[in-house]
Amino acid sequence: MDINQIPLIQQCVYTSDLINIHNGDLIEEMQAFYSNIALASSSSDMRFPNAGPQSEKLREEIGTAVNAIAGKEMTCREFWMFTMPTGGSVPLHNHWTNYQLHPEEYFSIAYYPCVPNSGPKLHFTASYCRAMKNTITVQPRTGMLIVFNSFLDHYTDKNHSSEQRTCISANYKPVAPDKSLVSDWTSFALPKAHEDARFSKFS
Repeated sequence: MDINQIPLIQQCVYTSDLINIHNGDLIEEMQAFYSNIALASSSSDMRFPNAGPQSEKLREEIGTAVNAIAGKEMTCREFWMFTMPTGGSVPLHNHWTNYQLHPEEYFSIAYYPCVPNSGPKLHFTASYCRAMKNTITVQPRTGMLIVFNSFLDHYTDKNHSSEQRTCISANYKPVAPDKSLVSDWTSFALPKAHEDARFSKFS
């Protein structure tokens, strides 16, 4: 008897090392950029900043990686930098927003210009059927780029090191997003829907 396997649920996390970035210079550029109130005060523009040559090189390399993974041209939607002190951590969250008609098109990144030895790990979780869950763990290192679908839940361990950990994050969206309609199953998720005669065929 032949048995064929058809994959149904699969989500990948992608990692790469960006060896052409001078991370010390990059951090100095970013710190100078954000310390300048005139440049950093606009909350309406959080796109990748042109803080200097290293930030521009980083923008290009990340864009190349995200475009290749997504299989289409992507653009940075939001950007931020976070320095985690000793004892700091990041709780479980994701970067999904309700305007993403096809959330599989949207990607997020984390780039690490400075990570202490044995620094906090990044955990990704995926669940389905509200019962089965899979978790993968990535140990960030200086110069590592991580790319993942924006809807994936993730969190970071506590930083037990005496050194700070710096992470650059960004969200990417397709330049030409898929605008095709998706089925609306909202009515089937109403409380006590199984008691309604309209849904008796599903009981």
